Amino acid sequence: MDKPRLRVLHVGNVANNAYLNAKLLSSVGLDCDVLAYAHYHIMGCPEWEESEFTASRPIDESRPDWGDVDLHGFVRPRWFAQGPLLDAVAYLEARRTGSPTAGLRWTWLEFRRQLITSRRWQWLRAIRARVAPPATAAIAPAPAADPAADLERYSRIRGWNRSAVTRLFRRYDVIHAYGAEPVLAMAAGVHPYLAFEHGTLRSLPFENSLEGRLTALAYQSADMVIITNADNRVAAERLRLPRYRFVPHPVNETPAAERRVDELRRDLRSRLAADFIVFHPSRHHWEPARNPHLEKGNDRLIEGLARFFRVRPRAAAVFVKWGATVQASRALLAEHLSYLFAHDHERRELGRRAQERMREFSSAQAAATFDARLASLPERAP
Repeated sequence: MDKPRLRVLHVGNVANNAYLNAKLLSSVGLDCDVLAYAHYHIMGCPEWEESEFTASRPIDESRPDWGDVDLHGFVRPRWFAQGPLLDAVAYLEARRTGSPTAGLRWTWLEFRRQLITSRRWQWLRAIRARVAPPATAAIAPAPAADPAADLERYSRIRGWNRSAVTRLFRRYDVIHAYGAEPVLAMAAGVHPYLAFEHGTLRSLPFENSLEGRLTALAYQSADMVIITNADNRVAAERLRLPRYRFVPHPVNETPAAERRVDELRRDLRSRLAADFIVFHPSRHHWEPARNPHLEKGNDRLIEGLARFFRVRPRAAAVFVKWGATVQASRALLAEHLSYLFAHDHERRELGRRAQERMREFSSAQAAATFDARLASLPERAP
């Protein structure tokens, strides 16, 4: 008989980390689902990774309306449940138990997601926002109580049905929770659970808030912590985490075609009159406050390139025009280098095609004068 497959539920999906891990693990035989509740950012959707599409008008990064985009046949996998928590939990429960209601639950989940993201329901969201403004109690400074009281209050603020979540979680062999979601695994009282940080540990566990204290406790109680940002080893030691390992972010990557890479390298070297090219694909976000959740330090790279280019005049750099401080980066480049984002794609691209282009750039060692504008995205940070 075939051995039963390890059942893994991935919870939370910032930057598609859960989706990519589930996809990769499923490809080697594990049985994975993703619970991506209350998070709709464009980089937390399968369409961003898998589909090839062009956008006829700007897409809202925080709540992309995929019904308004031609995805050229791409269909979401049924193991990826995105929507309000209780609806997503109910769907996965039906899916796991083989219930005949699973199809209806999926349809309802899709409808609930459209209420949150679709342009046609903007009027309803505006009314709801006036009636029930977003709660901030979970992240506001709060006096410490005992952990059980903190967890009970946090669960009420988040609207968690802990019994329904616990019932679903117990249908899996492992819970793989991302960011602050280990708190949900801890609230469900299930083990083993893995806590996966993607910048989470830099400041959140040290905040004097419900979410901060509970995040620290959830990571300390995890059966294993995965650190994807090497600098967060400092935070791990400060939290005295008993079990942690460093594992890089998952990447949805296939090697770029060698011929296209060679063509791009020749084109860039000719256009930039350079024999050494640096590619900087990160979004632009830098400021004096150095917010640890958003900071990319692009200004430091630009300052360093300015020094490097003085001794290596036939070098060039290419940046992607994306993020909250693009204009500030332009000004700094102009001040130090006289290099600007000089070229726009005639066709705005998103999704898989843009990722393929990024891989070609990375392979060609390309990136300040070429603007690989990631299609109709508004210029603000994710």
